[in-house]
Amino acid sequence: MVLDKNIYFSFLKIKYKYDYQYIISILNNEADFPYVFFKGESLSYYAYGEPWKRHFGDIDMLINRKDVSKMESLLARHGFVSKHLTREEKIFINAFSHQTPPLRKKTKRGMIEIDLNFDILWGDWRGMRPNLESFFERRERIRMFDVTVPTLNPQDYFLALCLHHYKDMNNIYHLSDHNTIITEKFLDISNFWIRQKNRIDIDETRKWMDKYELTPFFFYIFTLTCEIFDLPDLKSWAEELKTEGGKTLLSKYGLNASERKVWSIGFLERLDNPDLPSIVNADLTERDKKMLEVNRKIFG
Repeated sequence: MVLDKNIYFSFLKIKYKYDYQYIISILNNEADFPYVFFKGESLSYYAYGEPWKRHFGDIDMLINRKDVSKMESLLARHGFVSKHLTREEKIFINAFSHQTPPLRKKTKRGMIEIDLNFDILWGDWRGMRPNLESFFERRERIRMFDVTVPTLNPQDYFLALCLHHYKDMNNIYHLSDHNTIITEKFLDISNFWIRQKNRIDIDETRKWMDKYELTPFFFYIFTLTCEIFDLPDLKSWAEELKTEGGKTLLSKYGLNASERKVWSIGFLERLDNPDLPSIVNADLTERDKKMLEVNRKIFG
């Protein structure tokens, strides 16, 4: 039986209204540290106009790295459980990841799954890291599923979103399992830009990119988004961001120099290609395979 799309979305609204009310009631009463909701529903709100218009599953939050144990303990007191990690696995997460394994709780409305993100960059980034405190100071509150929740303001959100999607599209852990270079991710960027560009200060964001030496990654995202969608203003901005380093990234994948590899096919051939993992797996070194094995053991 095929579930009617309207019935499906009605069910999602009911479930996520319950989930957010439940989580916010806990955090409002007990969290003494900053946090925002990120990706998923808040992304849908900014990019598509409604929090349920984009496919989502778990609930993502962004917190300071130093507050991870506080948040885990807080949620554990309310019945959320996470996978037990060895000391070595905890060290691996701290060094090579930007998030913790999910915390889960079964409720009368189904399973609530929360991912705690403690960085907007990938774990093994060796450059200077943006200070999340300034992001939290500028956070905004939006209304989703009849609940008021904190999230990033549109400008900070756009910066974090572009970096997140770059990471997803270049992470060999993802690419070796399923193709993350998909139209949906570029549609996120396109729609977000169209809806929120009046709240994005180009000069200010350019200074931010340059400060943290992240300009090539934004050039990559903007350029490839404009390969699919007609966005003259974003394309013009991409041209201003062009560097030799950024141009090199267009034909490569991997998140750091030690794992970066050259694609054997062009961008449009990679886009939505279900066979892309077989191409990636054929390129993996023994070191890559060992890292993937640890990743899968921790995150599944």
